[in-house]
Amino acid sequence: MPRGAELLDAKARALLAEIGFSEADFFAFIDDYTGMTGDAITWWRKAAEQGSVRAQARLGYFYANGIGVAPDEAEAARWYEMAAQAGVASAQSGLGYLYTSGRGVAQDYAKSAHWYHLAAAQGDRSAQSGLGYLYGAGLGVMRDEAESARWHKLAGEQGSDYSQLQYGLLCLRGAGVVRSQAAAIVWLRMAAEQGNEPAREELRKLGVK
Repeated sequence: MPRGAELLDAKARALLAEIGFSEADFFAFIDDYTGMTGDAITWWRKAAEQGSVRAQARLGYFYANGIGVAPDEAEAARWYEMAAQAGVASAQSGLGYLYTSGRGVAQDYAKSAHWYHLAAAQGDRSAQSGLGYLYGAGLGVMRDEAESARWHKLAGEQGSDYSQLQYGLLCLRGAGVVRSQAAAIVWLRMAAEQGNEPAREELRKLGVK
């Protein structure tokens, strides 16, 4: 490691020790200068163990995706749960996904919907997409295409290509929204422009280039 990086890492450690590993903002510094090395994970864990909800959410994400640690979805769920209970939207959304997929926890669509609702109310795009899926399929909630459309539209407006595709398909069918091929094409194009292949295929079927 270059000497400058060593000095920065030492500075970060000194700052973290001074504040007792409780101020999450300093972890952005660690991300910038150490990357997701085992050493960086150690500092995130220390903060999480001392109650930093941001660090707890990050550890959940790291374990869910195998970033800097071996993938461990049960451990991801444990850390997500701590941060989710404290109101962290990203952790609520991550936990909702684990309950939907049954990864690291027993599959439970009602719990998934609960956590997705809390995160979606804070504007979390992934949770909004997740609710769109659950309402469309009637999993953990009563099937409601209008609610499915509402959540997919919100997520699509935030750039989710999955929800842009789904909202476009709902517009095409007139399911939960007024049927409109023109609106469908707009949403399908947004998804296609992000590389969403199913959206591109739907546009080809409609004869749209």
